[in-house]
Amino acid sequence: MDLEILTGKGVDNIQFGQSEPQVVDQLGEPDKVYELEGSKRLQYFDLQIEVAFEYERENRFGWVEVKNPNAILFGEKLIGERADKVLSVISAIIVDAPEHEDYGGLETYFYESHWLELQFELNRLRSINIGVLWIDNDTPDWP
Repeated sequence: MDLEILTGKGVDNIQFGQSEPQVVDQLGEPDKVYELEGSKRLQYFDLQIEVAFEYERENRFGWVEVKNPNAILFGEKLIGERADKVLSVISAIIVDAPEHEDYGGLETYFYESHWLELQFELNRLRSINIGVLWIDNDTPDWP
């Protein structure tokens, strides 16, 4: 099943700003639920996604981590691809230089203008993570 990742909006038919019941109504009951850094996380094993509901933001859906190889970002299936190919595709769409972090076994590239984080392991894209965009430091720009 293909999943379309829409920066600033969400994934497929789930949109940033939705409540947990709204997301569960669309995706079904999660396979695992846990708390992390001020948020409630729902994992969907078959979809290979994790959605986060932020306590400080009225428990609204504000972040998603996508590990599904059928995920589509900017018209491309990028999960599992080499870093040079992925970064080439992204730089053709997003002109801003990303913030790069190297954690040894994990490297990340963060594009603040799109609230997009790419996580690479062994030079392959393992996760595409997106969050709600911000009007300012305190105000999310819910779709």
